[in-house]
Amino acid sequence: MPRLLPILLLGCTLGLCASPVTAQPDPPAKPVEISDAARHQFSIGVGLLDDPAGPRYQEAYEAFHRAYADSPTAKILSNIGLCAMMLERDGEAIESFGRYLAEVAGIDPRERSKLEQDLKTLGARVAHIELQISPAKSTVTDQRTPLSGDLISNRYHVTEGTLHLGIHAGVHRIEVTAEDHELSVWEIEIEPGKGQERTITLKKKGGEPPPPSPPTTAPPPTPPPTSPPDPIGADSGGISTGAVVGLVVTGALAIGAGVVGGLALNTKADYESYETGGNREDAEAARSTGEALNIVTDVLIGSAVLSAGVTTVLLIIGSGDDPPEATAAGRFRIVPTVGRHGVGAVLEASF
Repeated sequence: MPRLLPILLLGCTLGLCASPVTAQPDPPAKPVEISDAARHQFSIGVGLLDDPAGPRYQEAYEAFHRAYADSPTAKILSNIGLCAMMLERDGEAIESFGRYLAEVAGIDPRERSKLEQDLKTLGARVAHIELQISPAKSTVTDQRTPLSGDLISNRYHVTEGTLHLGIHAGVHRIEVTAEDHELSVWEIEIEPGKGQERTITLKKKGGEPPPPSPPTTAPPPTPPPTSPPDPIGADSGGISTGAVVGLVVTGALAIGAGVVGGLALNTKADYESYETGGNREDAEAARSTGEALNIVTDVLIGSAVLSAGVTTVLLIIGSGDDPPEATAAGRFRIVPTVGRHGVGAVLEASF
């Protein structure tokens, strides 16, 4: 390549420094007039390649592109191809050299032979990457670290969301950026002659989108209302409420009978003491009181006995031992009575 460089530069320089040149594509195209701006940019590119400190390929590449954009003559393509090859833009180098050989007439045989050999070498080692990028306007930076020398880095501006790269085989780090979007990095090792495709969707800056809400689930069905528990003994083998009340009433009547009976006994003792030597009026009063207490005691005892009987019936009904027809819902109540012979109670039953 060092021997080829002066030939390429000489051929292009002579073409641009003369009067307007005529490109000879296949098929023939209208002659391209070289503008002064294109000649100036071309001269800048040549000077950058001849820099005493060493060729400045990146800057020369940009200058040659500006010249070609102003006056697109095929003779500039050899210089663009040279810079692209040295920058490892292998796909662009292949395209530029191919067009130069096809469209420019009168190429020196030695130059043509060297370029054809370079094309074979590039074609054997090039690897291809196809990128689909969203958003469509983005910037792609391709970095490759060679076995020796500095990092090889190339930047591409994407405007339509698609980018095809022909690059050196090896390990590449591809960074994709866009305005208001986060950086995306793709590291890849690619072999000569191989191809890779990838779709890259950049994320908006400002944090990750909120996670999707969990699917809404229907609330658990409300259990049907349940009836309150039956009282003890209701339709079961336990003790019914009526039986419990009967037990309480029976106990109260029995206690009352005992208390009143005790008072009657005391009154009887007082009567006997008065009768044997006490006041006659006091004795009569004690006798009357004793008789009243005896009547109340009898009533209480009778009521207690009656309540005990009713309670027994309720216990039997609530026990569930009798057949259904015998234990049909019945109600019992104790009705107190007052008559000529004293206080009493009557058991009433209704079915």
